[in-house]
Amino acid sequence: MQLKKRPRRKREDENDKIARGYKTVTAYATAEEYDLDRLLRALREQNLYEPKQFLSSDDIDTEPDVLHVTAKYKVGDECRDLYFFREGTVVLWNCTDLEISNILRFLRPFEQDSYDEGTVLEESESMLYNHDGVARLKYNSFYVSKSEEADLEKYTFSNAMSLSVKLGIWEASLERYIDSMAYVTEDLKKGNKIKITRPEMLRRTGELFALRHVINLSSDLLDTPDFYWDREQLETLYNQTCAYFSITRRTRVMNEKLNHCVELADLISSNLNDDHHVRLEWMIIILIMVEVGFEVLHYAPTPVTRHQCTMGCSTSKAVRNSNESLAKASKVTSAVTNTNGGSHDDDYIEAVVCQESEIGENQMKQVELGEGKVLLVRQNGKLTAIGNKCSHYGAMLVTGALGEGRVRCPWHGACFNVETGDIEDFPGMDSLPCYRVTVGETGDVKVRAKRAELSTNKRTRVMAKRATQDERTYVIIGGGPSGATCAETLRQEGFTGRVVMINKEPCLPYDRIKVSKTMDMNLEKCLLRTQQFYDDNEIEVMLGIAATKLDGAAREITLDNGYKIRYDKAYIATGSKPRRPPIEGADLGNVCVLRTAADAKQVNGLLGPEKKVVILGTSFIGLEAAAYCVNKVAKVTVIGRGAVPLKESFGDAIGKRIMELFEEKGVEFVMNSGIKRCIGEADTLKQVELTDGTMLDADVCIFGIGSTLYTEFLENSGIAMNRNGSINTDQYLETNLEGVYVGGDIANAPVHSNDGEQATIGHYPLAQYHGRVAALNMAGVATPLKAVPFFWTVLFGKSFRYCGYGHPDEIIVEGDLAELKFVAFYIGKGGRVIGMSSCQRDPVVAQFAEYSSQGKVLHKDDLTPNPFGWIPA
Repeated sequence: MQLKKRPRRKREDENDKIARGYKTVTAYATAEEYDLDRLLRALREQNLYEPKQFLSSDDIDTEPDVLHVTAKYKVGDECRDLYFFREGTVVLWNCTDLEISNILRFLRPFEQDSYDEGTVLEESESMLYNHDGVARLKYNSFYVSKSEEADLEKYTFSNAMSLSVKLGIWEASLERYIDSMAYVTEDLKKGNKIKITRPEMLRRTGELFALRHVINLSSDLLDTPDFYWDREQLETLYNQTCAYFSITRRTRVMNEKLNHCVELADLISSNLNDDHHVRLEWMIIILIMVEVGFEVLHYAPTPVTRHQCTMGCSTSKAVRNSNESLAKASKVTSAVTNTNGGSHDDDYIEAVVCQESEIGENQMKQVELGEGKVLLVRQNGKLTAIGNKCSHYGAMLVTGALGEGRVRCPWHGACFNVETGDIEDFPGMDSLPCYRVTVGETGDVKVRAKRAELSTNKRTRVMAKRATQDERTYVIIGGGPSGATCAETLRQEGFTGRVVMINKEPCLPYDRIKVSKTMDMNLEKCLLRTQQFYDDNEIEVMLGIAATKLDGAAREITLDNGYKIRYDKAYIATGSKPRRPPIEGADLGNVCVLRTAADAKQVNGLLGPEKKVVILGTSFIGLEAAAYCVNKVAKVTVIGRGAVPLKESFGDAIGKRIMELFEEKGVEFVMNSGIKRCIGEADTLKQVELTDGTMLDADVCIFGIGSTLYTEFLENSGIAMNRNGSINTDQYLETNLEGVYVGGDIANAPVHSNDGEQATIGHYPLAQYHGRVAALNMAGVATPLKAVPFFWTVLFGKSFRYCGYGHPDEIIVEGDLAELKFVAFYIGKGGRVIGMSSCQRDPVVAQFAEYSSQGKVLHKDDLTPNPFGWIPA
């Protein structure tokens, strides 16, 4: 078996590029791990390099795993940047060969399990880079912008290069192993006797499993780091760079080779063991025969009379002994030939993780357990342990908000029960694993966990199976996050009747959040659940089919294919559809809206370096689309009806700062305006005319001006509807029609944090929460709404979060708006704090959400003298 050398990339134009000012970036993997703490102290003592705190986001703390330093000395205009990654890799920007040699030598005392120097040099990666307006990878070179994001862009390129060289070391190790076993495979191929001893094979198997163990321990290196979750542009850059270095393909090939090697090792071991077992069995048989022979000889002379036989002839001692010996032999043979049988506890890991005294009442602590981490929580004197990361986008829960019996994610507000790990508020689909905790007499806290759950950090709740004798039918109209959550919650709560989900889109429910943020989304990777999941849990999904009528009296739903379904109970979560203004040219081919995955695919396909994009609307959809497009096209212009974007959501001051952020990134605004008409030829947009007569060239136009509720089919259904198409519900999400529930965008439902005031709120997490509450009530588990609206947006890598609802009379901003590091308090009638927003100040909004969910009320007076005095210590 041959493992081909990874091809080195040809760079025939290197000299030409260097002559034109390009610099070099080089990456090395020198050890299994670096001691970054000692390395940092040594670098400071050396006084040649200045550490840089380039990762300041509160979203996730990546800095303990990477050290970024810049040389204090300068040669030319370009600085020297060095990125040291904890996993034993270093990436050097604009360093000479002599500098690189000195740095690699300097690193050795801080390496753990250093690699062979020849392999380190052989498996290094080198690229050329230069500065440009937009960060990208093109023509075998990196291009870094000259903006304040340059350090993060270099970090992103370095991250991917670091992974490539680490993978190269593993590939080289595997290649050496395969070369060392080549003579054995030749013997197997020729049918010769294998020329390897059992001790030698054990040693070789140990080498193989040691390599596999190292790779498994480092498997999270091959995943997209959490750092990129809410930095879509950097994530795209990271993925492009990983694709350039063929990370996915090389990983797949390496795993295939590893599996092949394991199979080969098993085959050889089995062959050697068979020989060994055969020799043992023959030895046992010979010993038995010898013993039986001696016994027969011993008793042979004794005469046996007829009388003795009639009086009762017993089995001779020789025969009895021979039978016992054969039984013993059988047991020995069984023990020899079944060495891999029996029950083992390898699926679990149990270890002491800390002392009981290390975690106080109402505190959380993240601890290591084997190759993973768990979250310990102490409440009401009881210690519990659950998964340490949010099942939605992987935020560390230890940095979140601890409530009463649950912990809330700092990023997007999902909540998990601290005893069961069950998800109780959203976004997300999966619960967290929960682990057994015991405390010893000396205060040792021991946690026992399944290795598989420790690795995935997710758990899907047990679902009830369909029972043929249960003739009830529950129908869900709408295949978005709300409908999907309702469907599986019904099964989780023990409903055994028929569950039907009707989805007018031709695909399974997916993560709709990504539609405007990441238009090049891979739909398959964004699915909330697979078809196999729905098949396994007997949830019928009708795709590409819409409901056209609901007859409340007959309890019957008519579909656009003519099919009719009778229902016992129904949940309607049909959401909304994007609004197109009633203007000339609004239906041209390259005039788009953004609501579905198909919409995102259409817009993304229209983008190009020479294209000009016009966006109508300064909503979240409009601004997220602008942020996505600006680095992919020649020009982006946003048309806004008001003077300040997002004023209604965040307020005037924050809206202006967001507008400045967009202008800094090259987005142009035309405010207090609108589009009068779209002008095109042959169904293709060419220009837009604004309300003041201004003409703008446009290759793409995106409407982001709100939406209308998708409820027209419910007219004459018996369901009471409001003028805007929304539907009033009670606190259990039931409508005026018994057994019919609604949720998501179309529900005008009570808001718990605002004393039960009715409101129509179109937020993704709230839609999922509605789906769960509706399912519980449909299943007979009376569950009132306790909704606390929570939403977020990510604009140019900055996460803005908001919790609450209502129209404020006053907004108090604490922090630095210029640096986009602030908390805003929204003050309503009577001085009540009705909402809170933040940027780079996690987890304060999550803490306010948990505070409000407990029925507590915060007032303006509570903000002085300490605006955060209400947060539990």
